[in-house]
Amino acid sequence: MTRHPEIDVQIIGQDGNAFHVLGKVNRALKRAGLSDEERAEFMAEATSGDYLYVPEGGLHGFRNASSEPASMLILFAPGAPREGYFEGLADRAMGRREFTPEEFREFCDAHDNYWV
Repeated sequence: MTRHPEIDVQIIGQDGNAFHVLGKVNRALKRAGLSDEERAEFMAEATSGDYLYVPEGGLHGFRNASSEPASMLILFAPGAPREGYFEGLADRAMGRREFTPEEFREFCDAHDNYWV
């Protein structure tokens, strides 16, 4: 569900730099009359098709709040060695790897991931 369907941000064929996209979205929200608080709230929660930026060291989490399947594209810049983490999660999801609770905690700790 689009939260503000009346706001149109044209990014096709333009600079795809993350900061450029976020700046365009923020300016569009401001032009539409959203307050600073409303813009901050809009930028804090993602819906389908959204782009989010998490600065280095920024605490963040992911959750699919719908009953529909979800997918996401994650971009690390500069790149971080995260392949082992995502491969391990995929193996767990596909039933190719099982963890005891202690093994899963150690796996997450080894990959700098903390479930809350």
